[in-house]
Amino acid sequence: MINNKTYKDKLAALLESFSELTDQDLDAAKEVIFATGKDPDAIVRKGLNRLEQIKKMYFALKTDIAFLVKNAETKTISLSYDAAIGDIMDIDEVYEAESGNYKWETGDLKIRELPVDLMYKIMMAANHALPEPGIRQRNKIVPVDISHMDYLIHAGYFIHENLLHPLSEDSVAFAVQLKSNLTKENTLPLKRALDYFVTRGANNLLTFEPEALSISQITESGLYTEESTLFKRKLYPYQKEGLQWLQYCCINRIGGILGDDMGLGKTAQTIALIAWLIEKDILENVLIILPSTLMENWKREFAFFTPSIKPYVHHGSQRTGSKFTLAKEKVVITSYSILMNDRYLFAQQTWGLLLMDEASLVKNPDAERRKALTEIPAHVRIAMSGTPVENSLMDLWSLADLVNPGYLDTRQNFAKKYISKDLTATLNNTGISELRDTVSRIMLRRKKEEVLDSLPERIDIHQVLELNPAETNLYEGQRIQVLSQLKGMTETMMSINVLKQIQLMRQYTTHPFMKEPEKLATASFGALRDSSVKFSRMAQLLDEIKERNEKVLIFTEYLHMIDALKRTLSFHYNCKVYTIDGRVAIAQRQENIDLFSAQDGFSIMVLNPRSGGMGLNITAASHVIHYTRQWNPALEEQASARAYRNGQTKAVNIYYLYYADTIEEVIDNRLRDKKQLSGEVISNTDTRQNMAFYLDALEKSPL
Repeated sequence: MINNKTYKDKLAALLESFSELTDQDLDAAKEVIFATGKDPDAIVRKGLNRLEQIKKMYFALKTDIAFLVKNAETKTISLSYDAAIGDIMDIDEVYEAESGNYKWETGDLKIRELPVDLMYKIMMAANHALPEPGIRQRNKIVPVDISHMDYLIHAGYFIHENLLHPLSEDSVAFAVQLKSNLTKENTLPLKRALDYFVTRGANNLLTFEPEALSISQITESGLYTEESTLFKRKLYPYQKEGLQWLQYCCINRIGGILGDDMGLGKTAQTIALIAWLIEKDILENVLIILPSTLMENWKREFAFFTPSIKPYVHHGSQRTGSKFTLAKEKVVITSYSILMNDRYLFAQQTWGLLLMDEASLVKNPDAERRKALTEIPAHVRIAMSGTPVENSLMDLWSLADLVNPGYLDTRQNFAKKYISKDLTATLNNTGISELRDTVSRIMLRRKKEEVLDSLPERIDIHQVLELNPAETNLYEGQRIQVLSQLKGMTETMMSINVLKQIQLMRQYTTHPFMKEPEKLATASFGALRDSSVKFSRMAQLLDEIKERNEKVLIFTEYLHMIDALKRTLSFHYNCKVYTIDGRVAIAQRQENIDLFSAQDGFSIMVLNPRSGGMGLNITAASHVIHYTRQWNPALEEQASARAYRNGQTKAVNIYYLYYADTIEEVIDNRLRDKKQLSGEVISNTDTRQNMAFYLDALEKSPL
């Protein structure tokens, strides 16, 4: 054991000499040392090495110091921490208890034997490069300047309020890691701060104070109100709240379900989120998985909302097989069907955000498609669905478990607790209220009637689709044939034939079976859906409208298509489908409208825009689907006005379905541009202008 008296005297003398030094003294000392040609920093390093040796002598020192404390006749050592200047070790006073040589008595030295977590005394909030994470220090009264981390790491302890706090090995290792993540300005980048934040449940070296999981709390906190400059459009107030909720999910690494009603702009909200993530550099990359029918629409929506963000589309026979190609892309879009083929490719990297559109398509927990999704590593999973519950509460469990595995317990336990064979018993289950509260923490669900104050009365939704391979071949063959026939014609002959030929082409964009009337007249709902992307998308919309128990108008000018829709939709949806076209007597038309309006819940009416597009009031419908686009924009607008007119009490969704890289896209772009410029529907142009427009439309090729 070290000689008590000798060691005591040396230690007391050393502490006494240091106690008289101030910051000014240290600066002056540095100047003197420089003047002698020596390096003061080298001397400091030598001192640090000495501290390392002292650290190794810790247990021996503890025995000696404990001896000093017990003996009143010896000098008592007092060490304290100066919070004002943030010094790690500041020796305030050394005095002799008996003689009272020193003015202030500051108490005996005390040894804290149990290691104290390093982060207990380190404040991070003041040193953030960005404010969003909301990280707080555990001890708000005594912040330790993070610039002193080096001293803590080398010394292995710190001193505060007369206590010597030795650091555990885990704490020192964590301090080394944290120090390596700091910038030169001793700030912690937002991305790294969030990496620490997400481990808060398992990491006892850090303490955070996240905001409550409430949309109102998030909004009022002001932490997530900033929108990205990459997003070039305006969001409605309720969409801004949705963006804030999505931002919160990503910051907290919480999987969520965006369950807004159809037509409220889930795509716009998620693209605004992606723009924010990219601008803030929070998550590495984004993978969007969706039905193939919506792929082209998502591409156009990105171009509309965020022109500078160009997603990489992983689709088709020429798609990449390299994980390195995917890894360097900020945003990747693919379909559920491609996911099945390339599931192992997507599973080879961890995605920042996994976004699933029309997530109700993967609600079956036993489906192979669903299993493929669970194999993809992701920090955050967001499911988008306007119908989170379609058939039973098990749909809700499935989506919740997809974005937050285990959040609603196991499948079996959930069913046992909440689901009964009798629907009435399920609804009367006292646990349903508890389930609603639990789910509200990970799902944002707004209905139209809840956001009417900020929702426009009319929502125009342009849904661009992509022809399937068979449709593409049919359309392209007809297009080449038309162009060939027009070659060499005089302008007069061309004006007679071009419109007729283009009208024939429009049949291909209505349905491939339009060229075979007998086949169209006998085809089943499934056959019509599987052979046409547009018919399939219309069916998806009808499913959502049926789930909401609302009514819909479908406009197409072709009688064969009206008959096919009436026959197949009435059978598939088990409801009467009403029609209005030139074959329906005038008196019968109003009767059909009355029957359609009086029918409870979901109901369908199919109309020819020329027969049913003027003078009729059908405000019972809150959805309009333009299945076949009109050459005359005024005619299309009049058709929409059957539902959107005086007396309408609900918001009206108006869907325009059209194919990319076809004459339908040219028509849609022309109408939208003119509306944006003039604020009203465009008027007819003269024949010569129309001729140029038609010829331009023929140049569009889906290949």
